[in-house]
Amino acid sequence: TDSTSTVSLSILRAVPVYVYAALLVFVLGFIYHVFPTGGAYSIKVTPGLNLPFIINVLYHAFLPIVTLTLVNLVGWILHMRANTISVLGEDFVNFAEISGVKKNIIESKYIGKNAILPLYTSLIIAIGFSFGGSLFVEQTFSYPGVGNLLITAITSNDYPTEMGVFIILIVAVIVGNLIADLTYSFLDPRVKVGEE
Repeated sequence: TDSTSTVSLSILRAVPVYVYAALLVFVLGFIYHVFPTGGAYSIKVTPGLNLPFIINVLYHAFLPIVTLTLVNLVGWILHMRANTISVLGEDFVNFAEISGVKKNIIESKYIGKNAILPLYTSLIIAIGFSFGGSLFVEQTFSYPGVGNLLITAITSNDYPTEMGVFIILIVAVIVGNLIADLTYSFLDPRVKVGEE
């Protein structure tokens, strides 16, 4: 039921990201040996712009990406549920039902499209933030990401590297905001880009 799934999702959201990371690396890395337990790529491949290296990098990055996605996905689902409930009570939904509009059209074009609008911007910005990585996830998977680089720079007083990392994070968030602003008009036709 809805209440059971909401409680389950709320519990899953309360679990810290490093717990998911530890569980995934333990089960899929140490027990079943499906994915590597650390590193950005295998020493067997030659670094460069070649297909074996790219596949190997993606293979090593899979578990950290899945961990960050799962944690954020639970929050987005709960947020979408709350938005959907608020849209269900709107007059335009009731009018569409009374007018005899098909249920699947009401769900997709009336409810879904309007419920996703507030979530869309935060989703794009979160994608921008994800380029910064998560320190806990990187530590758990021994992944040499931006978070580890930042901690190393802070502990060794490497100010140019710190500034470089912050610039990368800022640019990623700004690009995420820009993409959200430019594509928002596709979801909401009332918003027009470049028109007064």
